[in-house]
Amino acid sequence: MTNESERELQQRLQNLEAEINSASVPDYQVHKIPNTDPANFTSTDVHIRRIVQWFKGLSKTAQVVVCGVGFLASLTMLQALFKLVSAVISLAILAVLLYLGYKFIVSKSLKGK
Repeated sequence: MTNESERELQQRLQNLEAEINSASVPDYQVHKIPNTDPANFTSTDVHIRRIVQWFKGLSKTAQVVVCGVGFLASLTMLQALFKLVSAVISLAILAVLLYLGYKFIVSKSLKGK
């Protein structure tokens, strides 16, 4: 009886394998997964490839819109970076002026007493 059940299972397995092998999937449904071997790529490379594939899949007008939005976002971030640098420079100048004011005004008044 065990042999019969094993034979039935083997027959079912062969039928399923034959069905899977004979089933054809249309090309538009096949998604090729890029080689993500850690020895070849870093995780950043995989993300960049996914973004590039996504971008190439967009229509031309959508690509133009995405480029425009990306350009504006880049300009905004660059402007924020410049404001941050100018604020740091201003604080450094203020700190130097306060130190010099303390050094000359307060220390001279203490020596004069």
